[in-house]
Amino acid sequence: MSAKPEPQAIEVEVLEIDGRVPMAVPEATAESRPPWRHWKGRMMQSGGWWWPVWLLIAIIPMVLVLTVGAVLGVLFVIFALIRGFLRVLFGSMVRLY
Repeated sequence: MSAKPEPQAIEVEVLEIDGRVPMAVPEATAESRPPWRHWKGRMMQSGGWWWPVWLLIAIIPMVLVLTVGAVLGVLFVIFALIRGFLRVLFGSMVRLY
């Protein structure tokens, strides 16, 4: 059995694509910024197709807050009805705050 030769990388300069000269790409230098700095600004900018996710992220807490508020409101009304009913039955002897 013979060993297969490893493929060699070939470097080619592109002169023209479809009649247009390609834009020059700046070469990376050793003094360039660290990789994490390239993300600055990209973290705050998201594509337009993310709006459904942001909408859900906004709607879910709002629904939870409204639900908790509605439950507390119902409990307050029930407590007020019970307090009123006990005042009618026992007069001012019952002091529920």
